[in-house]
Amino acid sequence: MKELVRHLHNVIEREKILLKDDAVVFPGHFGETIPFSAAHFHCLTYTAERDNGRDNGRGNEHANFGTLSFIDGGDATLLQTASFSVHLIRAYGSVYKGREKQLSTTMLYGVLVQTVIDQGVQAYKAACFPLSKASLLSATPPSFPETFFFKPAHESLRQGASSASPSAIGGIVRRYLELHLAAELCKAIPQGMLVLDGSLQRMYEHDEVFFSSLLQAAEASSVTVLAVSKTSELRTKQGRSVLGLLHYHSPKGAWFYYPVLSYSLLSPMKEQRGLYQGLFDLCFVKWHQASKHVFRVDLWFPSHNSYDAPSEGNSGIASGIVSINHVSDHISQVQTALSSLLWNAADPLFPGYPYGLLEADQFARVSHEEQQYYQVVLSSLLSKDAPSVEMWGAATNAHSILDTTRF
Repeated sequence: MKELVRHLHNVIEREKILLKDDAVVFPGHFGETIPFSAAHFHCLTYTAERDNGRDNGRGNEHANFGTLSFIDGGDATLLQTASFSVHLIRAYGSVYKGREKQLSTTMLYGVLVQTVIDQGVQAYKAACFPLSKASLLSATPPSFPETFFFKPAHESLRQGASSASPSAIGGIVRRYLELHLAAELCKAIPQGMLVLDGSLQRMYEHDEVFFSSLLQAAEASSVTVLAVSKTSELRTKQGRSVLGLLHYHSPKGAWFYYPVLSYSLLSPMKEQRGLYQGLFDLCFVKWHQASKHVFRVDLWFPSHNSYDAPSEGNSGIASGIVSINHVSDHISQVQTALSSLLWNAADPLFPGYPYGLLEADQFARVSHEEQQYYQVVLSSLLSKDAPSVEMWGAATNAHSILDTTRF
């Protein structure tokens, strides 16, 4: 063990070294990368207006964005076999004005994923069944597509040399439900800011359709869109952890690091092949001086100077090279958006993480108890088919039995 620790110490020391010209490596980005620089760290401070001359040191914290909306989702597998699976997916959204919650809404769906033959090729068909009551935003639940088809061999779904299993589809459809609800909530927060859990990066087959709908709704309501990634595995050219390196070399207090890549994606949407493809920008943020976490934040702003739309298959990242000076012109705008969440990221439960996302995670999450409840309901309704379901499920559940076995 001592020998292992000695080598681990050397690895840790290596991770701290910031080499000249080292920069972020971002998959799908074809422009220039910007070398790390201390000049790209910027302080975050409250940017609110004074409230009748008295701000108690905080100011009117919602002066820059009249309303804030937070979105997250949760899912759980209820039944899993090699050829079909059943999932419970939920999307939760809330709207705040300052510190006061204006409304919240939840969408709950059951998803049946099965293997089918589509044009002579195996495909996964995901059928969605609404389980929740009407949305608080309308008299009837917002229309969510009833059926999706996925190619198991699609590069975004492959697991090494193997195709994805049906159970992998549940989390993807849950993400689509989040984006669908986010587009609906844009109508309730004109000139506000929408904050998503995750990123704005396109990864799966139908992503562009839902991102297109979201950004079209955001453009129509002049809504700024942010996406906060709780974790990130981005590395530098030299193989260092980006978040670790920034945290080690960062100034004290709350800050953000920008620009990261050599383009500015603060652009309006462009119509291409019937879809609105909005480009997004990228930065790293530490929202609280006591926080141990640095977050990747993707940003999209409506109605700005446009650049070329992303090239086909580009994951939403601009392929054109834009000068670093031009990117730097947007620093104040990025700073304003990020500073608007400072007050929301001061909760002692998780300092530095927006409370709105913390709450959304709790309400969207499918607990183990809730998963078990729906599994019991499903089993009772499938009583006649129970022997067959148990037989098919035995092909995939051996590990779960061993995990609960103790001698």
